[in-house]
Amino acid sequence: MIKHIRIVLLFLSSLIFTASAGHAQPFGIGMDTPLNELNVDESRELNDINRYYLSSVPRSHNEFEEYVVTLGETTGVCSILANGKIYNNDAYGTGVKRAFDSIRSQLESGYGSSQLASGMREKGGIWASEDNWVFAIRQNERVHEALWLAQTGATMKDNVAAIKLQVLALTRNSAFLQISYQFDNFAKCYEENRASQADAL
Repeated sequence: MIKHIRIVLLFLSSLIFTASAGHAQPFGIGMDTPLNELNVDESRELNDINRYYLSSVPRSHNEFEEYVVTLGETTGVCSILANGKIYNNDAYGTGVKRAFDSIRSQLESGYGSSQLASGMREKGGIWASEDNWVFAIRQNERVHEALWLAQTGATMKDNVAAIKLQVLALTRNSAFLQISYQFDNFAKCYEENRASQADAL
């Protein structure tokens, strides 16, 4: 009898875990989340209306250190942006590319295949050498990003419409990752925020 109860409990636990894993949201934040349910960092401000730095998120990731959300008054959260740790002394991009590959693999395990864009934007760029890999990113001559969209074969879920993972650079030898999520309500949220600005004129 006790053995039977233990088996039932284990089965129920596995069901609960499967259900929660199936409804994982980016950093634990779902579409429509209202402002009063977020841990806003009151000490930091953004110039854009309805964009907020967060002091913490429900489920953080050790690669990312800074989180920003965009939301509308009625739509709630419609996008999330996270900036990663800085890779210094990385002119060749070795460290940041390794991190990019790791995060891309983690995302593909949940959202399926991504569309990769990597290389110089135009032939003959003056910063095309490998030792200027990060500086070419800084000069907007090189791109290294992955995109997840249903139209390109990704398996979007939890109201996530698009994901973009990219390498950005601060200096000629320091870079970081940035990931952004757009939810299904992004267009409605954008229009709502645009209209609120127009009303101020």
